[in-house]
Amino acid sequence: MLKGAIIGTGFWPHYQAAAWKELQGVEVVAAYNRTISKARVLAKKFAIPAVYDDAQLMLEKEQLDFVDIITDVATHHPFTLMAAQKGVNVICQKPMAPSVDLAANMLEACNKAGVMLFIHENFRWQAPVRALKKAMDSGFFKRGKTIRKVTKGNYVREVVFNCSIKLPGDKELSILNAPILVRHKLLR
Repeated sequence: MLKGAIIGTGFWPHYQAAAWKELQGVEVVAAYNRTISKARVLAKKFAIPAVYDDAQLMLEKEQLDFVDIITDVATHHPFTLMAAQKGVNVICQKPMAPSVDLAANMLEACNKAGVMLFIHENFRWQAPVRALKKAMDSGFFKRGKTIRKVTKGNYVREVVFNCSIKLPGDKELSILNAPILVRHKLLR
């Protein structure tokens, strides 16, 4: 059984903790947040047995195979180095680091420690999402009025809108209340 810890317990970790729960052979055994009450909320929701407000202490006390760093980009570098120094594999949110030099240092530290470093994928670069963007940019979809837009930070989680799809012979297919989950930059 792989044992992991979540570093950062704000908004996104609730989705990732749920995903970790679905996997066989993996257990999240600890959660860290600088505000321990937030770590407790995540731990209670997902039955994570230990919480910390000191990441270094967590890495010393827990027998971890990996950490999942789900924090602000400015903290990716120090948390990655901290985990690598303890011989713990790292999964890190994108963007990897605030600079190329810090990203290179993260990679070097993980290589030197013999641990793996994974950076979360950004779905907007996947082929189906790029094809949707291309279709939107080409005018294939004619956008109507936005009915509802739910946001959190820089992310648009759901855009519900009326749209039409152009069909051969000057016909259009109307779609009402079409939900599309995208990041705001996709729509630019």
